[in-house]
Amino acid sequence: MLTILIGMSASGKDAILRELVANHGFREIVTTTTRPMRKGEVNGKDYNFISRKEFEKGITEGRFFEYRSCNTIWNGKEDVRYYGTPKMQLNPEQEYVAVVDVQGAKDYVSYFGKYDCFVVRVNASEEVRFKRAKKRGSFDNDDWNCRLAADRLAFSEENTAQTNSFAVNYSVANEGDKTVAEIAEKAGICGADNYVDASTLTTDESIAQAVAKYQIFGRVTPDQKLKFVEALKAQGRTVAMTGDGVNDVLALKDADCSIAMASGSEAASQVAQLVLLDNDFSRMPSVVMEGRRVVNNIQRSASLYLVKNIFSMLLAVFSMISMINYPLEPSQISLISMFTIGIPSFVLALEPNKDRIQGHFMTNVLLKALPAGLTDFFAVSSLVLFCQVFGVNEEDISTSCTILVAIVGFMILYQIAKPMTAGHRVLMVGMVAGWLFCMIFVSHLFAIRDISGQCMMLTAVFTVAAESILRYLSKFVEWMRESLLVLKKKIHQATA
Repeated sequence: MLTILIGMSASGKDAILRELVANHGFREIVTTTTRPMRKGEVNGKDYNFISRKEFEKGITEGRFFEYRSCNTIWNGKEDVRYYGTPKMQLNPEQEYVAVVDVQGAKDYVSYFGKYDCFVVRVNASEEVRFKRAKKRGSFDNDDWNCRLAADRLAFSEENTAQTNSFAVNYSVANEGDKTVAEIAEKAGICGADNYVDASTLTTDESIAQAVAKYQIFGRVTPDQKLKFVEALKAQGRTVAMTGDGVNDVLALKDADCSIAMASGSEAASQVAQLVLLDNDFSRMPSVVMEGRRVVNNIQRSASLYLVKNIFSMLLAVFSMISMINYPLEPSQISLISMFTIGIPSFVLALEPNKDRIQGHFMTNVLLKALPAGLTDFFAVSSLVLFCQVFGVNEEDISTSCTILVAIVGFMILYQIAKPMTAGHRVLMVGMVAGWLFCMIFVSHLFAIRDISGQCMMLTAVFTVAAESILRYLSKFVEWMRESLLVLKKKIHQATA
């Protein structure tokens, strides 16, 4: 990834470049120029200083992929100065930064591609720029006036719009944390004014306190990015990390969810769990929504299936211990599963679901399935025992258990399908109607038989009881979950 800094004379471009190179792992693309070397500058570091004749020879030989010239006045004399960038091959695993003019930015984007270049326009008031120019020394009023006129022409609104640049102001750009805050505000991030300079965070304790208090961080080193992720995870947060450079790899690898751009370094793409192939970060909301739909709907479907598994396992163990025949036939189980599990889970799995994912997957599934599975078991096993006491035949017991398990299944479906939207109401009514149709008109296919009045009364009693059992078991399980969370929090605080 290449960051291109553009801006009028003395706007603060070089100050930002030095900050990026010194503290953020960027490598500078050194520009070649014919202008005189200023006091304190180093050849090959600040610029490659060459003669005008040598530069013009390089143009003729095609050694520059971009170059520009500007007319200026220096010490009362007219002068032509050249700036250009030699042709080169960038390392895809390295972050680069360069300072060029408007036309140079266009040439960079044309040469390297728009997805590999991020153009930042540094703005500053004329007063600020004048003060900065005077501080540099060797100040010439004629030269300054000439540069002002050239800048107004080069940085016209129409011209800069063609660069697709992102603008920041020098008044905040010379302070890394504030620069990030301004960018965050322009991007519409909540809490953009709540920022801190990460260079002041020197200990793990200060980092842990900062990530809990602040939202925007500037001057962050690669090692600090990793520590930020670790601190957030230690606080029980689920952490997503985005990055496209080698300096992001450690944090990407440690995050719960890592996202990279396809145009970024190969190392970042290999480590990331999600790679945006079109390099469009605006896709993330739709990605998140799709993830929520998949996870939430799978949780609901898994809960329905797990109810059946818990109930079947417990009832099988009960039958073996009590030496009583298993009360349900395979065709009856198929009837129940079709209208309380199979068709509903299919419908629920396909519908949109934008609810925020909370808790752990298996915990959420068990919390919904366990009370329902236990209710089925307690209700059916009690019904079987009472029917045995009253001498009810096995065929009546089988039909009664089918009715009871189906009714409990609809109770469970009602809970899982909440909130009860119009679509969910249609689903509930359709499933109950389908089940009644099969019970009445095609009963012989599912081994459903007419039951005695005595058996019908027992079924009605245990159906009413099942609702109370399900309600209180659900409350008990929820109370246990909250108690465990409180205990876990106390243990964490005690060991912290």
